[in-house]
Amino acid sequence: MSVFSEIRARLATTPAGRPGDDPGDVRNRAGTAVATVPAPSTAASSASASSSASPVTPEDFALTDAQKTFFDTFGFLVLRGLFAAEMGAITDEFERVFAEQTPWESHEDLHFNEQRLIVPNIIDHSPMLLGLLNDPRITRIVAPILGGDYIGGQSDGSLFSCETSWHADTFGAPMEQRHVKISFYLESLDIASGAIRVIPGTNHYITNYARGLRRDLNDPARIESILGVAPAEIPSWTVHSAPGDIVVWDFRTIHASFNGSKRRRLLSLNFKERLPDAAAPTA
Repeated sequence: MSVFSEIRARLATTPAGRPGDDPGDVRNRAGTAVATVPAPSTAASSASASSSASPVTPEDFALTDAQKTFFDTFGFLVLRGLFAAEMGAITDEFERVFAEQTPWESHEDLHFNEQRLIVPNIIDHSPMLLGLLNDPRITRIVAPILGGDYIGGQSDGSLFSCETSWHADTFGAPMEQRHVKISFYLESLDIASGAIRVIPGTNHYITNYARGLRRDLNDPARIESILGVAPAEIPSWTVHSAPGDIVVWDFRTIHASFNGSKRRRLLSLNFKERLPDAAAPTA
């Protein structure tokens, strides 16, 4: 069975959500994509959990084999409420750094020439945020995926007042080297307010399916002429999230965001596998 056929088969057997639910809402799907962590009532009320997920506490959290298989297959994973207790402090530090630093401002074709503000290496400006790198909840996600000898440390903070067209986060990174991004969205986001959308399986970058999509989605201005639909109508999976949830994804997974509200805040931590010396890419 091809990767694409396997993806279609797995999605076809995923239990459906409640009547009237958004078909792309991960919160309303039972399955291995979602882990549920008990959270304060304010966070819990804003984030529905998978009915089949087993509650765990942050102290005993560990990535399950099923969750790793889901990530390896589809290129993303959602962990519900894993940092709910810390989100107030994380948000305060995010805002403090943005107030004290001078963010980069970009107006790129990828963002339809609208504004994105970025603080590169944001955790370097905050001991509290820097400590996330060695938080057991983070290391217990990254190590099973990349191996215990992974390389970490890069980060960024973003304020989005824009939509974002389809892309992978490779940006010069070797496609054959596995990279993982862990994203903290500081607002509750759904399909109507800029929640991230992913195209499952595009992490399998050498398949004709993934290659064709990287080619056809490369230029936002040409997507409709090539595929016959607007960028926002490309079939995808919408990852609804609430503060305290984290989204884990492979850099090679193609994703986008539409219908975005102003000043959407994102904190991302980036990790990569350590290649053997003989396989290390040349500069």
